[in-house]
Amino acid sequence: MPKELQAIEWLAFGSNVFNAMVPFYGSALKVPAYFGNTTSQVDTNNFYWASRLIGALADSHFGTTAILIERYQDAVTNQSHELLNSFDAQFLKEHDATILEKANAEIAAMTKKETDKALDKVLYESSCRMKNAYARSDN
Repeated sequence: MPKELQAIEWLAFGSNVFNAMVPFYGSALKVPAYFGNTTSQVDTNNFYWASRLIGALADSHFGTTAILIERYQDAVTNQSHELLNSFDAQFLKEHDATILEKANAEIAAMTKKETDKALDKVLYESSCRMKNAYARSDN
């Protein structure tokens, strides 16, 4: 493989039990904002904070959220491999380094979509099992 494709870095920012591992081309010059703009303010538009929230919510309800986490992890992994294969092929044809930045941006967008879906499901499941719950959320 060309040097530009030899380094894939897999990132995860929370507890690995609850993490989705996300690949990026290491030779790309830009980091997508969803992964690179972490501040001390909790923000679900940032992978670090979304990952931490998923873990914190799922941890105390592991029995009922484990399947949601597994589906999330599988979705991110499967789509990531699809995207890597597609962008590897595109890069081999065109040898254009901007393809790698586009790939990382597309991987980040897919990850955000899947992370938002997982956070929604885990939050719902966890809130239904709160000790001090409000049961009218379905009305």
